[in-house]
Amino acid sequence: MTKMTNVPETSSPAWDTLEAFARAQVQGFIQQLLEDEVDELLGRKKSERRAALDAPRGSRNGHGKPRRLALMNGTIRVRRPRVRDVEERFVSRLLPLFRRRTPEVGALLPALYLHGLALGDFELALRGLLGEAAPLSASSLVRLKATWQAQYAAWQQRDLSDCPLVYLWADGVYVKAGLEDTKAALLVLIGAGADGRKVILAVESGQRESTESWATVLRDLKARGLRAPKLTIADGHLGIWSALATVYPASAEQRCWNHKLRNVLDAVPKRRQAEVKAALQEIVASRCARLIVLTPEDRRAFSDALSELGLHLPDGVELVELMALLVEGVEAGRLAFRRTDLSLTYHDPAHTPHFPGRAAQARRVLSALTTQPLREMFWREGRAAPGGAVGGLEFTHPALAERMTRDRLAEAAATGAHMLVTEDPAALAHLERFADGAGIKVAGLFEMIAEQMT
Repeated sequence: MTKMTNVPETSSPAWDTLEAFARAQVQGFIQQLLEDEVDELLGRKKSERRAALDAPRGSRNGHGKPRRLALMNGTIRVRRPRVRDVEERFVSRLLPLFRRRTPEVGALLPALYLHGLALGDFELALRGLLGEAAPLSASSLVRLKATWQAQYAAWQQRDLSDCPLVYLWADGVYVKAGLEDTKAALLVLIGAGADGRKVILAVESGQRESTESWATVLRDLKARGLRAPKLTIADGHLGIWSALATVYPASAEQRCWNHKLRNVLDAVPKRRQAEVKAALQEIVASRCARLIVLTPEDRRAFSDALSELGLHLPDGVELVELMALLVEGVEAGRLAFRRTDLSLTYHDPAHTPHFPGRAAQARRVLSALTTQPLREMFWREGRAAPGGAVGGLEFTHPALAERMTRDRLAEAAATGAHMLVTEDPAALAHLERFADGAGIKVAGLFEMIAEQMT
């Protein structure tokens, strides 16, 4: 028969009593710190006599009533030591008079209120977090709310005449609070002066960022002495721009880059967002003198769009096609490549005949990549033959697209070249699809440049 031995209870905590054990340890630690404060004041431990006649005066006088103190990990009870016959009234640095919660608990209350916790739910929620003995009541929360409202009202009426602005940021922040189906809009304005310091100018509730809501906020700032900022930055919402033109027409305008980045990232697969975000941030931080486009068609389309919108590039910024920039780098000696011994032929994009000199630019760059003379196909420059990917032909007439692509591959192989090169990404993908068995390799011009650059 197995003998059962009862294990005596110990002071070690168990899972079920872990919270109570932790609070008890904290309570004992804080009580000891309060006792140590008195030891330091009197210069001696409890029950010790004064060591010398000139030792600090005073003696212990028991303890005050137990006090509840709310901490972030719960509520504890401590007793403040009392002293008598001291020259100045003793006030604890650790637990000042009338303090019933730590600053962290005090900061938790407005945070919960701003996150939408109803006033009637505060006591129930906080007692669940801080314990049943938490020193909180409905009246204390009402007093806190009244204090916050008074502070906010005073902040709303402060004078702004001594706040010269260089930049002004405006945005609508939507918060979900209360029982309404729609989110409330908070109209937020932040300014920055010439010294770089930022200041919150306004946080007002508005009706869906309407023009009138923004205009009301801006007119109030102007009435309190705020002068027009040099530049205002905001998102693409029309309400702020219409209001700004009415109240501060002299302020320059700029679309917010952060909103632009978020709009772009929304259209990017999640697995690529980190990579794309880093590249976009690098673009934003750069101070470019040239805006680079890939093809002559892109350059023309970009210029036409600027003209139609009545816009222009900033002073000192030039619109440049990538191929022209590469030719410039090759001829100036700024670009050098490890030359291949393979002979190359080139497939001109279908748009080449519409841009005189474009075919020569591509060949100038291509000649810097090989030690061999360029092998030309029959179709070139003014008679460039399209591949199967032109105009979406592969989707509308796939059989015809395949035949045209195989024709281009056969013509390239007939030149005796080892490799067919093209700068057109769509043509490259289509040529690679049918390259097996064609007797010639296929490569992208820009991929070769990146691989052979020294």
